[in-house]
Amino acid sequence: MLGMYPPKHCSPPFGTCNSGNSRREPYVAAHNMILSHAAVVDNYKRNYQATQGGSIGIVIAMKWYEPLTNSTKDILAARRALSFEVDWFLDPIFFGDYPREMREMLSSNLPKFTSEEKRLLQSKADFIGVNHYTAIYAKDCISSPCDIKTYEGNAMVQAVGERDGVAIGRPTAFHGYYDVPEGMDLIVKYVNQRYENTPVYITENGEWQEGL
Repeated sequence: MLGMYPPKHCSPPFGTCNSGNSRREPYVAAHNMILSHAAVVDNYKRNYQATQGGSIGIVIAMKWYEPLTNSTKDILAARRALSFEVDWFLDPIFFGDYPREMREMLSSNLPKFTSEEKRLLQSKADFIGVNHYTAIYAKDCISSPCDIKTYEGNAMVQAVGERDGVAIGRPTAFHGYYDVPEGMDLIVKYVNQRYENTPVYITENGEWQEGL
């Protein structure tokens, strides 16, 4: 997390703010968001769904990560990047806890769920909304030096737009975002397979253009 939005916490190594803890606070904030979601889903399913016949889900913004090279370390880096972007929010909702990769990388910076919180998380979402705009290459930063002043850095991954000087797709007007149509297919398949064939809706997609 970059701390670009309120409350603008951007302490080192992600910025120069003199307060806050940018290595931990994003995960505490996300933890509380997940618990809020779980409480609402539990309440709706117990008290309203039977009479209203509605469905309730969650929308996640997600990139698709391709390994920068065919090396095992970059393949694992792409997997970690997906864990820190997609599984971070969806694993607790569908499996009751954060992904193993996050537990291993973040240790005590990642909050734990209590028994009561895990009970709430058993009320799974009825659908998953996908906001998808770009695919990107993932470079391993465990074995290689990297500039990791972005949230991918917590996964020891650097997001890279080019491989051997060739962009992953046509650059859009938004820096770091590329037109990669196959990314949508890959991310939807990933979500569908990992989360038990839960219905998937495309809730946002498109590209930035100059002047718009």
